[in-house]
Amino acid sequence: MITADEARGLDPKKVVEADLETLDRMIRAAAALGRKSIRAPYDMTQHQGYSQSFKREGVREALIEAGYTVTNQSEERQFVDLWIEISWEATDG
Repeated sequence: MITADEARGLDPKKVVEADLETLDRMIRAAAALGRKSIRAPYDMTQHQGYSQSFKREGVREALIEAGYTVTNQSEERQFVDLWIEISWEATDG
């Protein structure tokens, strides 16, 4: 367990940067396989009812600023599956 002093010293910007680095690796791997989207890892997201968001403020905004489309998705079967999809499909217009 980290100490209270270590917890106070954690920089939220570095945590966001770490999340973005993880997403960058995932996007690169998916794009190399010809895919146009990925699902954000569940451990980066939080769910409340039927809505989901990134746990860290700034992640969604950084992705959108970089040109990605970030959407909330769901699929209802026996249980409801919720996720955040990050896509880089070219759009007309």
